[in-house]
Amino acid sequence: MSLAAPRCKINMFCGLQIPLAAHLPYFRLPWVFTYNSWSAKYDYMLKAAVRSAKATAPLLQPICIFSGTPQHAKLHGWLVRQGVKIIHHDPSWKDAFAEKLKGKDNSQHSHLYATANMQIGTWQRIDIPIIPELAEHNYCLFTDSDVYFRQDTSLQDFGSLLPPVLGMGYEREAIFPPLNAGVMLMNLPSLASSYQRFLKHIMQNEHGLFWPGYGPGDQGAINHFYEADIQHYRLHWSFNTKPYHAWQPEAKIVHFHGPKPHDFLHYAETGDCPFGDYCQTGLTNGFCLYAREWASYIADEVLGRRAVSSCLLLESAGAGSLLDSKARQQKPSQLSLDEDFREVILELDLQQRMQ
Repeated sequence: MSLAAPRCKINMFCGLQIPLAAHLPYFRLPWVFTYNSWSAKYDYMLKAAVRSAKATAPLLQPICIFSGTPQHAKLHGWLVRQGVKIIHHDPSWKDAFAEKLKGKDNSQHSHLYATANMQIGTWQRIDIPIIPELAEHNYCLFTDSDVYFRQDTSLQDFGSLLPPVLGMGYEREAIFPPLNAGVMLMNLPSLASSYQRFLKHIMQNEHGLFWPGYGPGDQGAINHFYEADIQHYRLHWSFNTKPYHAWQPEAKIVHFHGPKPHDFLHYAETGDCPFGDYCQTGLTNGFCLYAREWASYIADEVLGRRAVSSCLLLESAGAGSLLDSKARQQKPSQLSLDEDFREVILELDLQQRMQ
């Protein structure tokens, strides 16, 4: 429990907005994300996030908290050219956290436990409140790199009552815990005041940085430590819309929580998804509609074009009838949608080649 009282700054009065931002068009909400020199696998997603923010959300000020060696990160120079403010910061706790992960296998709880680097990468966000360059701000918007923006976003959009500590949205279902840490409205002074106690709480964990009942990694730690502060405040779903849910035209921020576009592609082509039924659910819900928008921001990436092509195949007139036909041919207990999606992709691809 933190219950820290925030210091009030330029456009805030203890969690109530003084609506200066509405009259000061130059006031931009800091949008903060983290990046490191060992996460190149997700570079294509960060490109889409930055480009979509520039195109649709000019009221956001993009800021990257970078850890690692710039010359080993291909995207570092690209971010600079895009006008992203880079803040270099290597966490003081990195080695201690890596030590706590030793001898613990929590990979069944999250793919982020696959390597120590992946875990350290996701933990970078807990240091945002103590970054000196952000000290002038009361609030910042944090997102993971696997998002894209659909509408402009300012502090005014979060309403007149702002979170005293953290604003987070639901994960897959509307239940607590956990709340999802992929998009957060962070009260920086409040979080800074509880930082040392939070760090001590983390170091006392004996489950390999997993919190039973609350979840894995930093998200589990945040949900557990700040439970009393966050359980009565929710970000509106439009700030953390998931592509495995139904299409939502009012969405402001789309978050590829769980399977990334390359995972959906892999599933469509092989029937294999490392995220349970998330891929299947996404392909039968909103993923393809979001993928078309998202892919427009990475037109220079082959993966974006492949995602659109696969979705066009699945959404063609033949896809539904092929799936229905397969369902009629099998007993319900024998029906495997994993196999069916793969067969549909292959069969439709063959039909196109023969035309």
